[in-house]
Amino acid sequence: MANPQNAFWAELMQTFRAEMEEHLAALNAGLLALEGGLQGEARQEQLQALFRAAHSLKGAAGSVQLEHLAALAHRLEDALDFLRKHNPPLEAAHFDTLFGMVDILRRAAENETPPEAQPLLERLEALLHPAEPAPAPPAEPAPAPPAEPTPAPPAEPATVSTHKPATPAEETIRVAVTRLDALMDGLGELLGARMRLDETLQRTHTLRQQVQRRQKAWRAVRPHYHDLARRVEAGQSGLPALLNYLKDHEQTLKKLESDLNALHKQLSSDRAQLNLITDSFENDIRRARMQPIAGLFDIFPRLVRDLGRQSGKQAALEIEGSETEVDRRVLEQLKDPLTHLVRNALGHGIEPPQERAALGKPPCGRICLRAEPRGSHLMITLSDDGRGIDLEAVRRQAVAQRMITPKEAETLDESQTLALIFRSGLSTAAQVSGIAGRGVGLDVVHRTLEQLGALLEVENHPGAGVTFRMTLPLSYVSRQVLLVRAAGETLAIPAANVARIQRIRRDQVGSVDGKPAVAAHGRLLPLYDLAQTLGLPASPASDDRLAIVHFGVVEKLAALRVEEFLATHEVVVKHLKPPLRSVRNVAGAAILGSGQVVIVLDPPGLMRSLEGAPPPALPAQPSAAQRQRSILVVDDSITTRTLEKLILENAGYAVTAVSDGSQAWELLRQPDAPLPDLIVSDINMPVMDGFALAEAVKSAARTAHIPLVLVTSLDSQSDRLRGLQAGADAYIVKTSFDQRELLEMIAQLIR
Repeated sequence: MANPQNAFWAELMQTFRAEMEEHLAALNAGLLALEGGLQGEARQEQLQALFRAAHSLKGAAGSVQLEHLAALAHRLEDALDFLRKHNPPLEAAHFDTLFGMVDILRRAAENETPPEAQPLLERLEALLHPAEPAPAPPAEPAPAPPAEPTPAPPAEPATVSTHKPATPAEETIRVAVTRLDALMDGLGELLGARMRLDETLQRTHTLRQQVQRRQKAWRAVRPHYHDLARRVEAGQSGLPALLNYLKDHEQTLKKLESDLNALHKQLSSDRAQLNLITDSFENDIRRARMQPIAGLFDIFPRLVRDLGRQSGKQAALEIEGSETEVDRRVLEQLKDPLTHLVRNALGHGIEPPQERAALGKPPCGRICLRAEPRGSHLMITLSDDGRGIDLEAVRRQAVAQRMITPKEAETLDESQTLALIFRSGLSTAAQVSGIAGRGVGLDVVHRTLEQLGALLEVENHPGAGVTFRMTLPLSYVSRQVLLVRAAGETLAIPAANVARIQRIRRDQVGSVDGKPAVAAHGRLLPLYDLAQTLGLPASPASDDRLAIVHFGVVEKLAALRVEEFLATHEVVVKHLKPPLRSVRNVAGAAILGSGQVVIVLDPPGLMRSLEGAPPPALPAQPSAAQRQRSILVVDDSITTRTLEKLILENAGYAVTAVSDGSQAWELLRQPDAPLPDLIVSDINMPVMDGFALAEAVKSAARTAHIPLVLVTSLDSQSDRLRGLQAGADAYIVKTSFDQRELLEMIAQLIR
């Protein structure tokens, strides 16, 4: 055999192994279809496809000098050739032999022909002599890899139902993952450049708006300028220098506006072209890394079939969404956790046929495996209609194995009890078997999903089954993140690990065992301060409202207090290189369109830090002087009214909203009604406009002290002057409306 150290040979063997897996998957799927009862032309077509798969595997093995594997494939090919030509009836023992040969082929690729092959070959030879009865399978099945058990004594076979759209075959080539990763790095730089261009374009847009407003203001005063110029010409004033400056200023504004418009047009064109290129490039690379999840799901029909025969149970596997495409990295890492969950469904969940019949259930259990894309995330659901999880048995086992004390067991709620099933060594199986009982499966599930930064929900229905629901990123090329502020720093939390964000009052923080907690998702979540957890100085809340992120990794949830929610962004995460790679709680860094570099937090590491973190130093309860301030919003547009109400409520204010000035004035005139700390009003409204409301508020002794802000689309100098003369404390034009400007203005007026 060629030198295995040779780079060419290593790449050739990698290609062969990928091709071999395709042929073995085709053999497994085809045999399952035959065992399901195909007849007539469909049966012949399937036998022909099986023959081709064995023949192709034989040729591929020979091309890489694996002669022993080629010989085994040739024996299977002979048997399949006999079956397609003579079409004899096949019994359970025949299928056990054929499936066993598929397992032997996989094992033979790792070394020489395994000793277990000889009995199988003898049984395979019997298929070529139908006059002689086929020997019964051995009492004990030959050992096989855990993910794909070998046959066992006959039982009712599992059935398989899949939902797959027919897809046309495409020409493909194999590309090393390292080459795709290199392309990803280049794509990350390109996306960063595109985001910076977006930021530059936004800045030029802002400059255009500013110049346009200056131009509009100039046009409003230009008649006065011409009048003044005529007076100067008549010798009535000595202001020629000023007038010349103003005339030059007008020309400069025109030139600046023209240049900015041209620059903005060019940038817009460049951005559109760059977007087209990068989107196409990103989609092509993403697709190159993406593979249909069918490549993973297709191993489970055989697994369910073998486990059903081994345990004497009946199960129907339903597969949905197998056409969903997933990042190769995700696909590779999902194999072990899904295998353990499927094994658990049969080992712990599905009852024996007699027990199911006594319970009024159909003898054949149901297992459903579903993949469903949700935006930039993938949801995988595995459910069964078995006995469900016995929570009391879980608590007893946890106490018996000293994971918790008897006193702690009495206080555990359902979600806390379900979290115990992921602890290594815990199992409720009555005895150890090849399917369940050692208590390691769900620990593997937990660790793998934690590495993927996934969320896991467990839905338990005692007597009716269990549902495991996993949410994880579809792709690792780019990630959606939530930007937050903590200790004055901008930090990014992967959006896949954010279950919810909310603002709560300080008095909504409860306590569990003397530690802060908030109510969410039907339970109390421990509350931590993000800055404090990261070793940064914790900053006090500016008011009675706390910004909370519901953060989760696998089945664990916690609440994080941050200073502020900023925005959500799609970013390309740059992983750190040594010696920074091992920095605690940090997954990498990302560059925003503004050029700002932000730290992307590592969800598993952060959850581990939270579990060992001290209780947060929450801000003290506000004094009476720091009570929640109230604002009255007056606007006849329901859209504007709702927007302003949401902005102000998110900033921590109590808001009352009405649709016109007359309603607002009626509220303010009621002698026993509490007065707002500030009024935000539109101008153009029916019955009583904003000018009239401002005059009424400022002329009444009871309300004259209330600050009033006019927010309007009227931007002429005369309207501004009229608003201030009516008593308005501030005047904000909607065309240049910025919520931060409004909030800062309000904060100044109601200190």
